[in-house]
Amino acid sequence: MLMSFVSNKKAKYKKMTHYEIGELRLPIKPSARRKTIAIKQQKEGLILAVPQAMSASRLNQVLKQNHSWLEKRIDELVETLPVQFTGLHGECLSFLGQNYTLEWLTPDIQNEQKKPIELDENTQKIKLNLGSNLNLGLNLTEQQKKSQACKNLEAFFKQQAESYLIPQTQIYAKVMGLTYQSVTVKGYKSRWGSCYSDGRIQFNWRLMQAPQWVVDYVIVHELAHLIHANHSKAFWQVVETSYPQTKAAKQVIKQHGRTWIHFLE
Repeated sequence: MLMSFVSNKKAKYKKMTHYEIGELRLPIKPSARRKTIAIKQQKEGLILAVPQAMSASRLNQVLKQNHSWLEKRIDELVETLPVQFTGLHGECLSFLGQNYTLEWLTPDIQNEQKKPIELDENTQKIKLNLGSNLNLGLNLTEQQKKSQACKNLEAFFKQQAESYLIPQTQIYAKVMGLTYQSVTVKGYKSRWGSCYSDGRIQFNWRLMQAPQWVVDYVIVHELAHLIHANHSKAFWQVVETSYPQTKAAKQVIKQHGRTWIHFLE
């Protein structure tokens, strides 16, 4: 919980109804009873509960000063949410905006030579090969198969993320006239990417569930932070100028991001 100074002046929230943390836009809910700021989990999602007496300028200052704390708190809350995908045969998942069905391949001698995960665009299936060890594969329990599916899928998504995001970031950086230090892939629980002041850029491998054009928006978004380390009007002007589909991409993330971010937790 964040301690904060409460002003006696009447707060003005007309210009600050939400606060952005990465791609999350947390609604601000003022309360006359609150003396501190807190992130709450409600049916409609995460919200920022704030003192009603706090002025908008003071609220904005406190939130910016405690941005790291807010990110950590969001991660903690996300961990308590129910699992959206378990790795079960027949479950659905997304890859680059396309829906796929997970299929467990029955262990046999032919499957022993196949990759752990195979993407079949013709049948819209992602096939899990359980035959890397024939004797072991035949004796796996359902829970062990689900565990192997999740493990292999995570490795597959990370590999695909690195193969796409690293060269694509280089392309957009050149177009935007920017330089950066490095690009790496991580498993964030509450955001799609991070850009550090020293030029390091990190992306969430779960982003690969989104359509390619939405992934590209996130790339431009993080690169723009090399110019503006905030979400100011000037920052959004850079993003929208560099990527005209920004508004549409943000809408897609708003609609599906909650499901994507909880994938394989």
